Amino acid sequence: WSGPELKPGHHTIVFDFALDNAAPGSGGTGRLIVDGKEVDKKRIENGTPIARLDARGIQDLAARGVVQGGMLAKLEAAVAAIDAGVGAVRIGTLDAIRDPNAGTTIVSAVSVS
Repeated sequence: WSGPELKPGHHTIVFDFALDNAAPGSGGTGRLIVDGKEVDKKRIENGTPIARLDARGIQDLAARGVVQGGMLAKLEAAVAAIDAGVGAVRIGTLDAIRDPNAGTTIVSAVSVS
């Protein structure tokens, strides 16, 4: 991604990603917007769904800016439910109702084998 050379001072930089559809791993279009003007636009063919997350993983993704806004709020609500005693929370599209492997499952701790 590239944009114009910025002069010193205040600037607003936005990255907007619009999914093609809600299917896990689907692609979309990313737009880099600087001071209200689109300066770059690229197609991203597919994303990488995350099957399992715990609070530590969510904090890491948030700190790196990978998740934010509404998705971060969903993940934080899932962690609150886990902390309150819920065994696991799954976030996904309606496909997650029929497919046990769809979506992202939030758990108390992810074990690494």
